[in-house]
Amino acid sequence: MISHWPTHQEIDINVPISVEHGLQLRSQRGEIVKNWWGRGLLAAMDSTAVKEELDAGKRYARKGQIEWMECSESTVKASVQGRDDKPYTVTIAFKALPGAAWTAVLTELSQRLDLCGAILGGSMPEDVQALFERHDAAVLPADPPHSTCDCERTERPCRHMLAVACLVADRVDTRPLLLFELRGLPQEQFMTRLRELWNLPLPDVDDADVPQPSERSVTGYYRRPDVEPETQPTAPPKVDVLAKLGIPQFFNQDDQTSLQTLRKLYHDHIRR
Repeated sequence: MISHWPTHQEIDINVPISVEHGLQLRSQRGEIVKNWWGRGLLAAMDSTAVKEELDAGKRYARKGQIEWMECSESTVKASVQGRDDKPYTVTIAFKALPGAAWTAVLTELSQRLDLCGAILGGSMPEDVQALFERHDAAVLPADPPHSTCDCERTERPCRHMLAVACLVADRVDTRPLLLFELRGLPQEQFMTRLRELWNLPLPDVDDADVPQPSERSVTGYYRRPDVEPETQPTAPPKVDVLAKLGIPQFFNQDDQTSLQTLRKLYHDHIRR
């Protein structure tokens, strides 16, 4: 019996090992992100990349070569399957904004209910960027975050780091609060500090009523699911900020006409 062994020309050493149910980008062609904050974040992360590695990183992210990804304390960790049997571990460490900067930003932001409603609804008006700048801060990192990968490629950032960067930008593109978390303010703290600035009591929640974090939660970020990942864009959730945070004390709670106008303003921002 004659066995056929593949020749060197028949083996493509650049093809990574396939991952079942890997995390994928929403977009399978064209632009990876659509919003200004998603584009800005991606530009910061890939600004020093070699084109060949960047193109390969996009292919990896679109093909689903990332097994899992999680975020904790401004650091993203992920597992990327390349050509070797063992996946590579990628870490991207963002620079958190100082606490004083967040305090100044949140103090002004708490007076802009329209901006709060937009952010909670999955959008970020460009007024937010100007608000940060007024307090000598930046919502987007000015320099590439510190990234590492345990692969042996000489290029840095490598395709595995860039694949994770693409996926981070993709997720942030529809969830601005993830960007705040990468800059040092987790979602729970954002909500809590807004309530404090509005002099609202914290919600009395029974631990038994608190839903357990899912594998795709903000705090746990993303892990490989047991089913095919969603690849189509999802619409931002509808959020009634008044019901979620309460009505600030400086607002006339008896003025139902103004309250309805405020809710409509939130709705219009969220749909943009």
